[in-house]
Amino acid sequence: FFLLDELVTNGQALFAGGTFGEFGHCGSQLYTLALIDSQPQPDEIMLDPENCLTDMAVQGDILYLAGRSGLQLYDVSNAKQPVLLSQFRNPDGFHGADGVAVQQEVVYLVLAEGRGSTIAALDFSESGPSLSNGTVALEANSLLDLYVSGNTLTASAWMGGLSVLDISEPLLPRLVRQPAEGEMYPGSIFSTRIHGNILYTPIADSGGMSQIGLIDLSDPTAPTQAAVIDVPNPSAEIASIAFSGELLAILSHGSETWLHLYDIADPQSPQPVGELLLPYGSAAQIEAVGSSLYAVGGPENDQELLAIDIAYPQTPSLLGRWTLPAPIQALTAGVQDRLYMTSFDEGLWTLDVSDRLQPRVSDHLSLAGGLPRIAVSGERIYAATYDGGLYLIQAAETAP
Repeated sequence: FFLLDELVTNGQALFAGGTFGEFGHCGSQLYTLALIDSQPQPDEIMLDPENCLTDMAVQGDILYLAGRSGLQLYDVSNAKQPVLLSQFRNPDGFHGADGVAVQQEVVYLVLAEGRGSTIAALDFSESGPSLSNGTVALEANSLLDLYVSGNTLTASAWMGGLSVLDISEPLLPRLVRQPAEGEMYPGSIFSTRIHGNILYTPIADSGGMSQIGLIDLSDPTAPTQAAVIDVPNPSAEIASIAFSGELLAILSHGSETWLHLYDIADPQSPQPVGELLLPYGSAAQIEAVGSSLYAVGGPENDQELLAIDIAYPQTPSLLGRWTLPAPIQALTAGVQDRLYMTSFDEGLWTLDVSDRLQPRVSDHLSLAGGLPRIAVSGERIYAATYDGGLYLIQAAETAP
């Protein structure tokens, strides 16, 4: 926990602490210290621990708490037993977004405000987007992201299972499957992706997370495991996956960093076709553009971009490596030889890879609120931010 805010009132010091997890889940705690005591000891005040506090103020006996659940007012005349008087939700329906997926003119968001998660649909067919009433509440706080395939929307939870929604009526998503008891997929936002009707996600084995499970979603109410890929990297963990046509690229970290390539034309029987040893620690995430793979990694203040030729998957080769302008969290492929790089604090970067031997940054856009996810649909970019709502961005023309 780290300190979020503090204030002093009526001989009491109030301290708000919080934590933010890797996948958007956050929590808050509030403590009080009686300043008249010679050796004050902190008492934890039991409020809403998942409001993710951002600010607080007091007037008389009324404590005002602002957070991702909106504004809450508490009577703190008895500091150790606060009473909730009222609360106000954000007027536009959500404050921040932890995940985003696009299906034509409908955008689906993961909203983790307060307890659990909500999946909401926004209609972008008109000039001004409107929030649908067809929201779906899930118990999981740690949803990785949303994955669209046809009329199916899948939500995967870290160290949890799969929730599946029917989106045949796009603005009225309907929950058709909840995770089975004990179901667990320990994936991450970089190593869980969908290709056709198959969800690719790491699965736990006795040695860690060195297997990829291929989950067939042809029947969304009853996902089945179509196949398992054993990654041949001792004590490895799956860091990231990407697709180039019917080629699956897997980045694994262990005592060494490896790129593994598999033919997935038949997802029931994926076949290894090639591999490449990469400079240790140089890659944390990969993305494909045409017959090239791009990887980012390295120390936070000295990250690099790697370009890898996979035109001949039996013999992949490293084309080059370049220093990046900022610490990069994620890569997303766009159109017309573009890659989008997101930095949590520094926004969105456009990388022109039309000349894969000389990739160059062509645009940069700062976004407020912290940038966890983007989704690309044609020339549109949808950016979901932790505390800044949702941005709709028109991709700029690539300069010659």
